[in-house]
Amino acid sequence: MDTENKHTLRLAFFLALMVVMLVVVSIDQFRSNDAEDQQAAVLRVYAD
Repeated sequence: MDTENKHTLRLAFFLALMVVMLVVVSIDQFRSNDAEDQQAAVLRVYAD
C-alpha cells in the first residue's frame, strides 16, 4: 500500500513538472516573437 502511494505521488509530481515545462515553453514562444525587446529588457535588468 505504501509503495503504491509513493508511485501515485511520483506520477502526480511528474505530471505537475510536465505542466510547468509546457507553461515555460509557451511563455518562451510568446516572447520569442519580440526577441529584440526581450533582450533589451534583460540588458536593462542587468544594468540596474
